Amino acid sequence: MMRKPVTLHLTAPDPGTRMSSHILTLERFILTKTSLRKKAEGQEFNPYIRCHEVDVIRATSCSQSSSIDHGRSLIYEICQHLRNGEPIPESWRIFLEQSDVKDAKKLPLHWLLPIFWVLSGVLGAIMCVIAKRFLVGKKKEGETVLTWSNNVFLDTIWQALRTLVGDYFMEMTSGSILFVVWMKLMGADVDSKCEAYVDSMGALLNPEMVKIEKGGCIGREALLFGHTYEEEGGKVKFGQIKIGEEGYIGSRAVAMPGVRVESGGNLSALSLAMKEEIIR
Repeated sequence: MMRKPVTLHLTAPDPGTRMSSHILTLERFILTKTSLRKKAEGQEFNPYIRCHEVDVIRATSCSQSSSIDHGRSLIYEICQHLRNGEPIPESWRIFLEQSDVKDAKKLPLHWLLPIFWVLSGVLGAIMCVIAKRFLVGKKKEGETVLTWSNNVFLDTIWQALRTLVGDYFMEMTSGSILFVVWMKLMGADVDSKCEAYVDSMGALLNPEMVKIEKGGCIGREALLFGHTYEEEGGKVKFGQIKIGEEGYIGSRAVAMPGVRVESGGNLSALSLAMKEEIIR
């Protein structure tokens, strides 16, 4: 018994053809003419051709597709035409007009990311200032608190928030007037005209314990400890660090509470100034 060959048109299935099974086995697939390639390339994908053998969900917006295969093919073909500068077929144009793509804004949303980053960073800095005033308050020179007290616990929470805000945005502003203003809002005693240079987040461990006069400079990653842990009674003691006019604390230098950098003084990079030490 001879089997009658069956020809399948994959691009536009015959509506009258019914398949009794969801599985179709192809024994042989032979291309006899080289012109089939040109013919296939000349055919256009039509999103309105519906295959009843495939479940189709009609799209309601540009973020959906009538089917996974049709949607991917259509997007790919449209991109190919746009990249090659070819006109879009009329059926595609009608399809796009019926979707909400035509109402899309001309400005890509990713262009707004830098603006969002800056605004959210400034907002985070303001929240850090508010948290500093409500959680920690303003410490005074010579004040002592117990290590296990609520004040130290709340200060730890604020330090975590300050670190988060710094890593997200404010550390990028170190060395600018914006960073100095941020220090001043958190209690640092900075020159009234903000004529100071601070390039270290380590200067904000205890902002109210830092005093910088006109022309004072703090180098990169310098640490200004405004507190120490006393051995007797497990207390935390606060002390002010003062930088005089044109005073300088070098990169990665460490200054303990009570350190005084006199006018024109210089604490070299990678140096350590002990408690109540005077730097000339």
